[in-house]
Amino acid sequence: MKNIDLHLHTNASDGELTPKELVALAIEKKMEIIAITDHDEINGIDEALKYAGGKDITIIPGIEISCFEKDFSSEIDVIGIFIDHKCETMKKLSKLFKKFRVEEKNEMITKLNSLGYVITFEEVLQKADGSIGRPHIAKVLIEKYHEKFTTINQVFDTLIGRGKPAFVQRKKLLIKEAIDAIKSAGGVSILAHPARYIKKEMLQIITRFADSGGIAIETDYPYDKIMKFTNSINISINIKLRKIAKEKNLLISGGSDFHDKERGSVMGVAGLEKEEFALLKAAAELQK
Repeated sequence: MKNIDLHLHTNASDGELTPKELVALAIEKKMEIIAITDHDEINGIDEALKYAGGKDITIIPGIEISCFEKDFSSEIDVIGIFIDHKCETMKKLSKLFKKFRVEEKNEMITKLNSLGYVITFEEVLQKADGSIGRPHIAKVLIEKYHEKFTTINQVFDTLIGRGKPAFVQRKKLLIKEAIDAIKSAGGVSILAHPARYIKKEMLQIITRFADSGGIAIETDYPYDKIMKFTNSINISINIKLRKIAKEKNLLISGGSDFHDKERGSVMGVAGLEKEEFALLKAAAELQK
């Protein structure tokens, strides 16, 4: 287990725990440094920082920006850490992302209605303490159609995952736009979970990220927990990514991608050593 985890989600996006609960769990697990990296959202950071004040833990403000490029079939995630989440760039992005998210969920609900699933945006919104996400749609479907669905993953695999009947592609930034926004906010950009992208596109995506000014790639990630790879394959992938990072002159990052207990990833199951984290922190200082 690692005590530096730079990829965590709260219910400000699609996580299960409030920012306060997430920090409390991190303290319980004796984490030293964590980054709050909600999907296209910064609203959980202040609560996390306030609760962590005076406690033996460091909170790194972050964000995970969803990107899409027409020549890649994979949706690409770019993490930003050490960001100034109160700067004008992040405020404007937050408003834009909220608009994109609401449009996507309304279209998805319309598709579900056409498929015979009677749910409303208001019902989904009631499930979301923070930002509305696909897991909230899944929870409504589980409640209303419990004879068909018992888990969030089952709803994703059947209806609302990529390529499924009710999936809607949300409007997203280009990779370079995300990197530029993170840099403008004084942060370090990290390509999240490269091996989750389509295999034949992975190296091209890493190259596009590096050529666009990206700083690091996530080389310690629990593919075995999230994608059900074997532990040996997981280790092999992360070793390969470290080699690619070195070849591309990129720094390395790592994190658990913790959302909730159901998705299988545990806080601290992936992350960084202190020396590795220090390099990312030094890179952030150069962005200021």
